[in-house]
Amino acid sequence: MSESLFDAYAITDRGLRRQKNEDAFICRPETGLFLVADGMGGESSGEVASRITTGDFEKLITPFLLDDEATIPFEHASDADPFLKVVEHAVDQTNRSVLHSAKGNAAYRGMGSTLTAAIAHGNDLVIAHVGDSRLYRFKDGSSEQITEDQTRVQELIRKNILSPEEARTHRDRHIITQCIGRKKRIHPDIFGIDLDSDGLYMLCSDGLYDMLTDEEISRVYTFARQQDVDVHINSWGIEGPNPAIIEDAIETAFREGRDLDGAEGDDPPLGMVIVFAAGNYGVENQ
Repeated sequence: MSESLFDAYAITDRGLRRQKNEDAFICRPETGLFLVADGMGGESSGEVASRITTGDFEKLITPFLLDDEATIPFEHASDADPFLKVVEHAVDQTNRSVLHSAKGNAAYRGMGSTLTAAIAHGNDLVIAHVGDSRLYRFKDGSSEQITEDQTRVQELIRKNILSPEEARTHRDRHIITQCIGRKKRIHPDIFGIDLDSDGLYMLCSDGLYDMLTDEEISRVYTFARQQDVDVHINSWGIEGPNPAIIEDAIETAFREGRDLDGAEGDDPPLGMVIVFAAGNYGVENQ
């Protein structure tokens, strides 16, 4: 497939705290597959978990993106959309792979990873989500968080025990309730949304949204779209004399060393960002 179906841009930074980058990603605009994985575990095991997660999921899902008839074995499995069953199967097998690797090497025991994937399928964007990485959609100057964090504080928000503002600084904000590779059975969020050819989508790990609020992320997006240059959704919406505006903004978020209330002195954590837009895909498939 020679022509990319999407305009896409990806950047990752290990931050200042750690020697290794435990984030991994898949950015395949030619097939419409985008994925962020944020690894966890001691020594190098988090890095291993995220790379197994991305590598195995891509191997499992890609045949179904290249061949429309590949879903036939799943069509009688249930009343659900067969492609959703394909994605569920890919997540389950990826989880088993990380779990098996952890059991086979004492240095990897306890490792795990988040998985948040966005997959183009027909006129839909199919989402697979485990953990606390996120998918956002931007349109008309505002942002919408598509995924819901699978974390302890999100459960408290749902029960009206915590407000979203309180959750941002809560001591348990990074405790996730599900991940790839820790248990045999997981319950991923798998669903489809309309793929908006006018929208911009962003996958990110907690390294980004720990440093920027949703409102700040929206302002970065709005700033990019208001620049006096030819707007073409690429490299964060900019094509023209200054394509690095948003890259600089995101890198600053990783590097500037502010804590959640804006004070100086806190070293930022790891971070991963993929931005994509359905420029060509929307034209060809709608």
